[in-house]
Amino acid sequence: DDDNVDVAEIIDDAAADSIRLDKEDDAKLREQFEQKVQTCCKEYLRGMVWVMRYYTTGCPSWEWFYPYYYAPLLQDVARYSSLTVDIDMRLGEPLHPVEQLLAVLPRESVNALPDELHSAVTDPKSALGGFYPDDFYVDFSEATFSWQGVIQLPFINCRKLRKACREVVRLEPDSGCTLLFVHESTPIAAHLEHL
Repeated sequence: DDDNVDVAEIIDDAAADSIRLDKEDDAKLREQFEQKVQTCCKEYLRGMVWVMRYYTTGCPSWEWFYPYYYAPLLQDVARYSSLTVDIDMRLGEPLHPVEQLLAVLPRESVNALPDELHSAVTDPKSALGGFYPDDFYVDFSEATFSWQGVIQLPFINCRKLRKACREVVRLEPDSGCTLLFVHESTPIAAHLEHL
């Protein structure tokens, strides 16, 4: 009778699973998994330090990135929060604004780039083509709607991107300026007026 559930069989299956976890091979797999979770938590905590420094003292590293697609579970972060996290970061140098656009825009947004880069971005065989894969994985495991999928593009090596960009086009040095907006009633406005 298919409608009847054999509770004893379910309990036996669960016991078999817990017994399998006690085997030596499974213990090694569990240890490797926990090591990966610990590394993920360390990088997440390192990212929190990056954000804090960015907003309090300036960008601590132009090259650092969080090397995972997902944040760890909060319970795992709490479990590993007492570990020493390497917070030393190499400052490096920022990408040129055009290189930054190349790093974040999809191939379909090629018109937002200088004309000289259009053919290099749309040609998969060009120096820049490899940074724009045609096929990539979208994780819908936690999604209710298609737009909630997590696109898992390969992480970009900024040094390689910079080199590839320079093979295609010569970029003018960034000559941007800093604008400071203050209301005329603030003390800083009066001070700036005298400069």
